[in-house]
Amino acid sequence: MAHHRQRKLKTASRMADLRRQLLERERKLHREMLAVMRPHSERDLSESADVVDLAVNTSEREMAFRIAEIRSREIMQIDDALQKLSEGTYGICEECGRDISAARLRAKYSVSLCVRCRLEYEACTKAQTEPERWDRIAEMPTEMKPARTTNRVGYRA
Repeated sequence: MAHHRQRKLKTASRMADLRRQLLERERKLHREMLAVMRPHSERDLSESADVVDLAVNTSEREMAFRIAEIRSREIMQIDDALQKLSEGTYGICEECGRDISAARLRAKYSVSLCVRCRLEYEACTKAQTEPERWDRIAEMPTEMKPARTTNRVGYRA
C-alpha cells in the first residue's frame, strides 16, 4: 500500500514538472512569435522605395508568417497536452487506451498514439495513398513521368 502511494506521488510530481515545462515552452513560443511578427506588423510595405525593397520585405514578411504558423501549431499541441494532463488522460493512447511509453512521451510530448497504433495508422495511410499515386503517374504523359533508376544492388526501382 505504501509502495502504491509513493508511486502516485512520483507520478504526480512528474506530471507537475511536465506541466511547468509545457507552460514555459508555451511562453517561450509566444515570445518568439511576437519577436518575429512585431517588425513586420509595424512596417508598411507601401513605404518601400523600389521594387527590390518591396520584394525583400514581402519575402521577409511571408517567412515571418510561416514561422509564426509553426509556433502556433506547437502552442496548440501544448494546449492539447495540458488539457489531457488536467483530464488525467495524458500518456494514454487515443486508439487502444494503453499507456504510451515514457520514452515516446519524452521524445515528443504531443503524441496521442502508442507506437503500435501509430505504425498501424501509417501502414493504413500508406496503403491508401500509394495506389492513388501510382495511378496518377500512370496517367501522366511520358515526358513528365519520374525516371526509372537502379538501386545499389542493381535492380530497377
